[in-house]
Amino acid sequence: MKLEVEVISSEIIKPSSSTPDHLRRYQLSFIDQTMPPVYNSIVMFYPHETDTKLTHFDKVNLLKNSLSQVLPHFYPLAGSITDNQFVDCNDKGVVFIEAQVNCLLSEFLEDIVPGELNKLLSIEIHGDADFLTGIQVNLFQCGGIGLGVSTSHRIGDALSLFVFIKSWAAVCRGEKEFIVPEFKSSSVFPPKQIDKRGEMTEPDIVTKRFVFNANMITDIREKYAGDHLPSRVQALSAFIWSRLVSCDSQLDLESKKSYMIGQLVNLRSRFDPPLTQISFGNYFWHTAAFPGSENEIVSCLKESLNKINKDFIMKLQEGIIDIPGQTRRADSTGFFFTSLCRFPIYDADFGWNHPVRVCPPARKFRNIVILMDTKFDDGIEAYISLKDDCMALLESDQEFLKYLPGC
Repeated sequence: MKLEVEVISSEIIKPSSSTPDHLRRYQLSFIDQTMPPVYNSIVMFYPHETDTKLTHFDKVNLLKNSLSQVLPHFYPLAGSITDNQFVDCNDKGVVFIEAQVNCLLSEFLEDIVPGELNKLLSIEIHGDADFLTGIQVNLFQCGGIGLGVSTSHRIGDALSLFVFIKSWAAVCRGEKEFIVPEFKSSSVFPPKQIDKRGEMTEPDIVTKRFVFNANMITDIREKYAGDHLPSRVQALSAFIWSRLVSCDSQLDLESKKSYMIGQLVNLRSRFDPPLTQISFGNYFWHTAAFPGSENEIVSCLKESLNKINKDFIMKLQEGIIDIPGQTRRADSTGFFFTSLCRFPIYDADFGWNHPVRVCPPARKFRNIVILMDTKFDDGIEAYISLKDDCMALLESDQEFLKYLPGC
């Protein structure tokens, strides 16, 4: 459903203590430097708790105070990027907005429109904003909360975002011990002289949310089973890609172009020895594959993924840019998959229990698919961003709809 959101207040939250002089210049890594101007963003939804003594005013103050306390441990988030080379950790602060929403939380969660989620964020997620981090606390009419959090992709990936949220939540609960990240990405991927990337947005992009339950995912896994049963993510990626290719090819029946499937890969566990999952920064790369038929999709995914090994990472550390599986093809279209499955997206307990739903906002990037676990029952939510004409075909694709409950 559509939302009407009214901003009630806006302020800047600064770290509770100043960043020491020796930490005030945070060097970007080579991978950081290649990131486009876009924000990693998420909205976490919390229903009103009738058995708590905390008022909404209490919760907002707890969020503000704990945010100020945790920022000294995440000092780049409160700074400013200079010349695509480093973050000036000047304690500029984080934008913090309070807003009211014109409906019940339950009403919105019954019919989530990804494009409406962007209204629950304090920062326009496409392009550079004045602040590297933004928070928006959205109060629904029932007393429920939608907490929108955004951090610049130019200094950290999605896992870095969730590490920050988890630590902030722990401080808000009054925990004395919480995760303190490691800021060493520039020593892992030494910086280069790289110009800042421009925006990648396109007009007429639509993002829709599709939910695949556990039973349907089991059927899809069996559909793509060869000698071995593929993982949930591999099978669902293969299925969605096959339907996207079918839809896109209908838009240009005369075209002989090839189709690529890309996947983003968390590099931390692929180092030798592995890096910790609390390593803050952009520690991911992407693969590419050109399956010749639907039967080859899963094997192509596995093959390209296996190429990201310690030898590949050593070359990447030397600044040698390569995308495993990619060959130059003049007339091709790619669909890119990001999996947040098994990420700690539901761990954020700020003191009023875990979120009942966590959602990413709509993107203005074409041919992007984000996969996330449902909170229960081993289902997967797919947030798919396409040109509007391709999306219309997908929503009427009978093979695609066959695996969606209620369709």
